[in-house]
Amino acid sequence: MDMSKQNWQRARKSEQVEQRINDLLGAAEKLFRAEPYDNITLQKIARAADFTLSNIYRYFKTKEEIFLKIYIADLTDIADGACSVFNNEMSIGLFTERLTNLIEGNKRFLELSPLLAVSLERNSSGEVYRNAKLQIAEQAERIAAAVAVARPEMTPEETMDFIKLCLALIAGIWPMSQVSETQLKIIEETGLTRFRINFNSFLKDTIKIYLAGLRVN
Repeated sequence: MDMSKQNWQRARKSEQVEQRINDLLGAAEKLFRAEPYDNITLQKIARAADFTLSNIYRYFKTKEEIFLKIYIADLTDIADGACSVFNNEMSIGLFTERLTNLIEGNKRFLELSPLLAVSLERNSSGEVYRNAKLQIAEQAERIAAAVAVARPEMTPEETMDFIKLCLALIAGIWPMSQVSETQLKIIEETGLTRFRINFNSFLKDTIKIYLAGLRVN
Protein backbone atom coordinates (compact mmCIF):
# COMPACT_ATOMS: atom_id res chain seq x y z
CA MET A 1 0.00 0.00 0.00
CA ASP A 2 1.45 3.38 -0.98
CA MET A 3 1.96 6.15 1.55
CA SER A 4 -0.68 8.45 0.07
CA LYS A 5 -3.36 5.81 0.57
CA GLN A 6 -2.17 5.11 4.13
CA ASN A 7 -2.30 8.82 4.92
CA TRP A 8 -5.79 9.07 3.46
CA GLN A 9 -7.00 6.13 5.54
CA ARG A 10 -5.54 7.63 8.73
CA ALA A 11 -7.16 10.98 7.93
CA ARG A 12 -10.46 9.26 7.18
CA LYS A 13 -10.34 7.37 10.46
CA SER A 14 -9.50 10.56 12.34
CA GLU A 15 -12.46 12.33 10.74
CA GLN A 16 -14.77 9.46 11.71
CA VAL A 17 -13.59 9.54 15.32
CA GLU A 18 -14.09 13.31 15.48
CA GLN A 19 -17.57 12.98 14.00
CA ARG A 20 -18.57 10.32 16.52
CA ILE A 21 -17.28 12.42 19.40
CA ASN A 22 -19.24 15.40 18.08
CA ASP A 23 -22.36 13.22 17.82
CA LEU A 24 -22.00 12.26 21.49
CA LEU A 25 -21.38 15.84 22.55
CA GLY A 26 -24.40 17.00 20.58
CA ALA A 27 -26.59 14.34 22.18
CA ALA A 28 -25.41 15.32 25.66
CA GLU A 29 -25.99 19.01 24.95
CA LYS A 30 -29.53 18.29 23.75
CA LEU A 31 -30.32 16.23 26.84
CA PHE A 32 -28.89 18.96 29.08
CA ARG A 33 -31.31 21.47 27.58
CA ALA A 34 -34.23 19.18 28.36
CA GLU A 35 -33.49 17.80 31.81
CA PRO A 36 -31.31 18.28 34.89
CA TYR A 37 -27.72 17.10 34.82
CA ASP A 38 -28.34 14.56 37.59
CA ASN A 39 -31.00 12.83 35.46
CA ILE A 40 -28.65 12.33 32.52
CA THR A 41 -26.85 9.01 32.28
CA LEU A 42 -24.30 7.58 29.90
CA GLN A 43 -27.00 5.19 28.71
CA LYS A 44 -29.30 8.10 27.83
CA ILE A 45 -26.53 9.83 25.91
CA ALA A 46 -25.77 6.62 24.03
CA ARG A 47 -29.42 6.19 23.04
CA ALA A 48 -29.77 9.83 22.00
CA ALA A 49 -26.68 9.53 19.78
CA ASP A 50 -27.77 6.13 18.43
CA PHE A 51 -24.74 4.44 20.02
CA THR A 52 -24.46 1.22 21.94
CA LEU A 53 -23.05 1.57 25.43
CA SER A 54 -20.02 -0.50 24.45
CA ASN A 55 -19.33 1.86 21.55
CA ILE A 56 -19.53 4.97 23.71
CA TYR A 57 -16.82 3.56 25.98
CA ARG A 58 -14.38 3.81 23.07
CA TYR A 59 -14.54 7.58 23.40
CA PHE A 60 -15.68 8.38 26.95
CA LYS A 61 -15.65 6.33 30.14
CA THR A 62 -18.10 8.51 32.10
CA LYS A 63 -20.73 11.14 31.41
CA GLU A 64 -18.53 13.55 33.35
CA GLU A 65 -15.82 13.25 30.70
CA ILE A 66 -18.37 14.28 28.09
CA PHE A 67 -19.57 17.30 30.03
CA LEU A 68 -16.01 18.27 30.91
CA LYS A 69 -15.35 18.57 27.19
CA ILE A 70 -18.50 20.68 26.81
CA TYR A 71 -17.39 22.92 29.70
CA ILE A 72 -14.04 23.53 27.98
CA ALA A 73 -15.80 24.36 24.71
CA ASP A 74 -17.96 26.93 26.52
CA LEU A 75 -14.92 28.40 28.29
CA THR A 76 -13.24 28.69 24.89
CA ASP A 77 -16.26 30.62 23.60
CA ILE A 78 -15.96 33.00 26.54
CA ALA A 79 -12.24 33.43 25.85
CA ASP A 80 -13.06 34.22 22.21
CA GLY A 81 -15.58 36.78 23.39
CA ALA A 82 -13.11 38.34 25.83
CA CYS A 83 -10.53 38.76 23.08
CA SER A 84 -13.20 40.52 21.03
CA VAL A 85 -14.75 42.90 23.58
CA PHE A 86 -11.61 43.80 25.54
CA ASN A 87 -9.77 45.42 22.67
CA ASN A 88 -8.79 48.67 24.36
CA GLU A 89 -8.33 50.24 27.79
CA MET A 90 -11.62 50.97 29.54
CA SER A 91 -13.08 52.09 32.85
CA ILE A 92 -13.83 49.65 35.65
CA GLY A 93 -17.55 50.23 35.10
CA LEU A 94 -17.49 49.45 31.36
CA PHE A 95 -15.11 46.55 31.85
CA THR A 96 -17.34 45.02 34.52
CA GLU A 97 -20.47 45.49 32.40
CA ARG A 98 -18.92 43.78 29.38
CA LEU A 99 -17.46 40.93 31.40
CA THR A 100 -20.74 40.23 33.19
CA ASN A 101 -22.67 40.27 29.92
CA LEU A 102 -20.13 37.88 28.41
CA ILE A 103 -20.48 35.44 31.31
CA GLU A 104 -24.26 35.64 31.51
CA GLY A 105 -24.51 35.06 27.78
CA ASN A 106 -23.47 31.43 28.22
CA LYS A 107 -26.03 29.87 30.57
CA ARG A 108 -24.73 26.35 30.01
CA PHE A 109 -21.31 27.43 31.23
CA LEU A 110 -22.94 28.88 34.33
CA GLU A 111 -24.77 25.62 34.99
CA LEU A 112 -21.68 23.47 34.46
CA SER A 113 -19.29 25.65 36.48
CA PRO A 114 -20.49 24.45 39.92
CA LEU A 115 -20.02 20.86 38.73
CA LEU A 116 -16.44 21.26 37.53
CA ALA A 117 -14.52 20.50 40.72
CA VAL A 118 -17.08 18.35 42.52
CA SER A 119 -18.09 16.08 39.65
CA LEU A 120 -16.67 16.61 36.17
CA GLU A 121 -13.00 16.51 37.14
CA ARG A 122 -13.35 13.98 39.95
CA ASN A 123 -15.10 11.42 37.80
CA SER A 124 -12.75 11.63 34.85
CA SER A 125 -9.67 9.51 34.26
CA GLY A 126 -6.22 10.84 35.09
CA GLU A 127 -5.39 11.33 31.43
CA VAL A 128 -8.64 13.16 30.70
CA TYR A 129 -8.17 15.31 33.82
CA ARG A 130 -4.62 16.21 32.82
CA ASN A 131 -5.60 17.22 29.30
CA ALA A 132 -8.60 19.16 30.60
CA LYS A 133 -6.53 21.15 33.09
CA LEU A 134 -4.07 22.08 30.35
CA GLN A 135 -6.89 23.25 28.09
CA ILE A 136 -8.60 25.18 30.88
CA ALA A 137 -5.29 26.87 31.73
CA GLU A 138 -4.79 27.79 28.09
CA GLN A 139 -8.20 29.49 27.89
CA ALA A 140 -7.69 31.20 31.26
CA GLU A 141 -4.44 32.66 29.94
CA ARG A 142 -6.23 33.91 26.83
CA ILE A 143 -8.84 35.64 28.99
CA ALA A 144 -6.12 37.07 31.24
CA ALA A 145 -4.33 38.49 28.19
CA ALA A 146 -7.56 40.15 27.06
CA VAL A 147 -8.17 41.55 30.54
CA ALA A 148 -4.66 43.04 30.49
CA VAL A 149 -5.62 45.03 27.40
CA ALA A 150 -8.69 46.51 29.11
CA ARG A 151 -6.99 46.98 32.49
CA PRO A 152 -3.28 47.57 31.66
CA GLU A 153 -2.45 48.66 35.22
CA MET A 154 -2.83 45.06 36.39
CA THR A 155 0.26 42.86 36.62
CA PRO A 156 0.28 39.40 34.96
CA GLU A 157 -0.10 37.83 38.41
CA GLU A 158 -3.05 40.08 39.21
CA THR A 159 -4.83 39.30 35.96
CA MET A 160 -4.49 35.55 36.48
CA ASP A 161 -5.62 35.85 40.11
CA PHE A 162 -8.60 37.83 38.82
CA ILE A 163 -9.56 35.09 36.37
CA LYS A 164 -9.35 32.48 39.13
CA LEU A 165 -11.51 34.69 41.33
CA CYS A 166 -14.14 35.01 38.60
CA LEU A 167 -14.26 31.26 37.98
CA ALA A 168 -14.66 30.63 41.71
CA LEU A 169 -17.34 33.31 42.01
CA ILE A 170 -19.33 31.88 39.12
CA ALA A 171 -19.20 28.37 40.57
CA GLY A 172 -20.47 29.61 43.93
CA ILE A 173 -22.82 32.47 43.12
CA TRP A 174 -24.74 30.88 40.26
CA PRO A 175 -26.29 27.94 42.17
CA MET A 176 -26.99 30.20 45.17
CA SER A 177 -28.87 32.64 42.94
CA GLN A 178 -31.08 29.98 41.37
CA VAL A 179 -34.12 29.42 43.58
CA SER A 180 -37.37 27.63 42.82
CA GLU A 181 -40.79 29.23 43.10
CA THR A 182 -41.35 27.36 46.36
CA GLN A 183 -38.05 28.59 47.77
CA LEU A 184 -38.77 32.15 46.66
CA LYS A 185 -42.18 32.06 48.33
CA ILE A 186 -40.62 30.91 51.62
CA ILE A 187 -37.95 33.60 51.41
CA GLU A 188 -40.63 36.26 50.94
CA GLU A 189 -42.87 34.86 53.68
CA THR A 190 -40.03 34.83 56.20
CA GLY A 191 -38.91 38.34 55.31
CA LEU A 192 -35.45 37.15 54.31
CA THR A 193 -35.34 38.69 50.85
CA ARG A 194 -32.14 40.52 51.82
CA PHE A 195 -30.40 37.16 51.73
CA ARG A 196 -31.49 36.40 48.18
CA ILE A 197 -28.61 36.72 45.72
CA ASN A 198 -28.97 38.38 42.34
CA PHE A 199 -26.24 36.88 40.18
CA ASN A 200 -25.73 39.89 37.93
CA SER A 201 -25.49 42.57 40.60
CA PHE A 202 -23.50 40.41 43.04
CA LEU A 203 -20.93 39.53 40.40
CA LYS A 204 -20.62 43.14 39.24
CA ASP A 205 -20.24 44.51 42.76
CA THR A 206 -17.62 41.92 43.68
CA ILE A 207 -15.57 42.58 40.53
CA LYS A 208 -15.68 46.35 41.07
CA ILE A 209 -14.62 46.04 44.71
CA TYR A 210 -11.77 43.69 43.78
CA LEU A 211 -10.45 45.88 40.98
CA ALA A 212 -10.70 49.07 43.03
CA GLY A 213 -8.90 47.39 45.92
CA LEU A 214 -5.90 46.41 43.80
CA ARG A 215 -4.60 49.98 43.82
CA VAL A 216 -5.30 50.72 47.48
CA ASN A 217 -2.14 49.01 48.69
